Amino acid sequence: MKNQHITSAALFLIKKNHKYLLTKRVELDDESKDRVYHEHWQIPGGGQRFSETLHEAVHREAKEELRLNIKIICFVPKIYDAVRKNWHGLLHVFLCEMVNKNQKIILNHEASTYAWFTVEEVKNLPTFPETYDIILQAEKIS
Repeated sequence: MKNQHITSAALFLIKKNHKYLLTKRVELDDESKDRVYHEHWQIPGGGQRFSETLHEAVHREAKEELRLNIKIICFVPKIYDAVRKNWHGLLHVFLCEMVNKNQKIILNHEASTYAWFTVEEVKNLPTFPETYDIILQAEKIS
């Protein structure tokens, strides 16, 4: 197996007006020929860098992926173990809010679009396997 390490990832789940912000993934991995998750809805976030705290990673990813300033409300109290082809990640999810509720979202190259969804709408979307469960967990604390 080519990649045999585990990546720590920090995801930021933004809730506004009883809806959650999701982005539609653009598959960037050339080795992923089947492109299983291309154009699937996801919770934004990314890998934690060496010596970076999870909080720092969340803030950096929000800036990189959506050009947003966010405030962390709380940790979603479950760590998700995700395996995709040659990637294994531990997903740490933080419930967040936008510092400026009217701030414009500007996507980087990792997503084709974004949208706000209710819990019921997320249930029927093509998403990453953990997405719906993460949102259900967030609903318990928000």
